[in-house]
Amino acid sequence: MSPNAIIAFLVLPLAGALIAWAGDVIGYRLGKRRVSLFGLRPRSTARLIGLLFGAGLPVLGLLVAMAFVPDARKAIFQLDAMEEQIDSLTALRDQLSDANAALQKRRDELSDEVGEVRAQSEDLQRQIQALGERSRTLESEVAQLEKARAELSARVAKSESQYKAAETRLREKEADLKDTREKLAGAQGSLTEATQALEAQHARASELDEKNRALEATKARLDAQVDGLKQQVAGLEADVGKAEDELAKLNKELEGLKTELAQKQSEIDAKLTEIERLKGQMERLAAEYDQYRRRQTGIAASAVVYEAGDVLVRVKARTDETDEDFSRWLVELLEFASVAAERRGAVRGLNGRAVLLVAPVPPEIIDRPVTELDSVEYLTKTIRSFPVIEEWVVSVTVFRRFVKGETGQVHVRMIAQPNERVFVQDEVIAETVVPAGSEAADVFTALWVLLRGGVRQEAIRRNMLPEPDSGQYGAVDSRELFEVIEEIEDLEYNVRVQVVPIRDTYTADQMKVKFVIHREPQAPADAR
Repeated sequence: MSPNAIIAFLVLPLAGALIAWAGDVIGYRLGKRRVSLFGLRPRSTARLIGLLFGAGLPVLGLLVAMAFVPDARKAIFQLDAMEEQIDSLTALRDQLSDANAALQKRRDELSDEVGEVRAQSEDLQRQIQALGERSRTLESEVAQLEKARAELSARVAKSESQYKAAETRLREKEADLKDTREKLAGAQGSLTEATQALEAQHARASELDEKNRALEATKARLDAQVDGLKQQVAGLEADVGKAEDELAKLNKELEGLKTELAQKQSEIDAKLTEIERLKGQMERLAAEYDQYRRRQTGIAASAVVYEAGDVLVRVKARTDETDEDFSRWLVELLEFASVAAERRGAVRGLNGRAVLLVAPVPPEIIDRPVTELDSVEYLTKTIRSFPVIEEWVVSVTVFRRFVKGETGQVHVRMIAQPNERVFVQDEVIAETVVPAGSEAADVFTALWVLLRGGVRQEAIRRNMLPEPDSGQYGAVDSRELFEVIEEIEDLEYNVRVQVVPIRDTYTADQMKVKFVIHREPQAPADAR
């Protein structure tokens, strides 16, 4: 109890007793004096004066209290304002409670996002380490290939020197063969001359027997020389054949070594190209990681304009158009998202829009960057693969957080979901039991948890889309909510509160719900 209340309980009875005593004394004395006012009887005059004093003393006390006690002045002159202030403070307290719950939820979401950011950072670091190991492996392979190329170059040089030596020996053998053939021709010429001389001498046989024998001996000697020269020529021809075979073999081996050297050189060039590509990829990933880290640092200190998952545009689409028309319609949808993003501070980029489509990513594209047209065509192909679904809900959502002061485009993803009936009218979405005798605040908390917990989880499980502006599921009228709270508060038994949709609800519809109250059966006494 406050000090002012204690003072009031002590002072007011004393003041009442004092006023009663003063009125009685004054009336008694006036009655003894038999004073008459306004022609009244003395008794009536005493009563009138006592009445005036009894009314004046409280007024006097009130004026004194107002003169010396500020709280009394406030209670007299500012009571209505204080009541309005109490009402506004009560409403503010309720708003702060709601805001506190929203902030608690936001803190949980931020904790999840921080975990995802840390996981992404660890993935990037692991990729950089893997690329570094791959680069070192390729560098060692290139060193081994360089060593193999040096060995092949040495072998090629050795083979070329052997080839040149064989060519030199071959030219020497050919020169010897030429000289031997010239000697053979000379010997054959000498033999022919000797034969002619012998025939001439036969005419003079009788006279030149001794000369004939000498010529016979000379002829035999020349024949032996011719046979030796022929054998020498045959040996030289065999040597030349062997040299030519060896030269052909060496030439073939040289061609094989040149081919192998060319293959090794092409492998080295390919490895060097791969190393350069990996180095470029590592530099790009390092730059992206550095930019990502700086951006996360800036995001932590900047006001958030868009959170990941915020909806920029959501429309319903039918599939009775051609693929080309449907893709063109998806591109036009990005223009509407660009207008929405530009209003919140995003700037137009090279594509002429304030948004950049980065997802979905076609899984078959791995050797080049994905363009917006690739994502649009992939989404069109995905939707076309379900011909039985006639209506889809296409949403353009924010891909990553966009903060105030950030220059550039808003990165977005495009999501398509079938527009199907998710909840049937009066179907029980979620329910809870509220015990008897619960205070209004406890009932409100139970219903709030039911809406933001059970209803939300069931809607997400059934692929229901949230409201674009609030991101919540299950809209309920505030008046109906407080009426339900008052009704439950007045009941003296446990109740089961169920949340049901007021109409059939489809994927992209705003889910409006109502509360249905049932009496919860009590357990038997012996069961307890």
